[in-house]
Amino acid sequence: MKKITFRLFLGILFVFSGQLIAQNAVQSIDNQMEQLLENTLLTPQDAQWAITDQNVSRVSNISHVYYRQVFNGLQIYGTESG
Repeated sequence: MKKITFRLFLGILFVFSGQLIAQNAVQSIDNQMEQLLENTLLTPQDAQWAITDQNVSRVSNISHVYYRQVFNGLQIYGTESG
């Protein structure tokens, strides 16, 4: 019974860890954009973005998040960052 409970716990932890990483990435990108807005390096229209891809490296276990600038609801290709 303990093995089943432990495996269930690990499974739930694994499922929710991806959501936590995504939330941290979103917060990190928002903080960076906010800082650029405060320093007047960006206008509010320039600070719109959308996550295009994210994955975790099997070798280093580092989470990679890629995002793209959005203007008037349209993604602008060639503005990818990670």
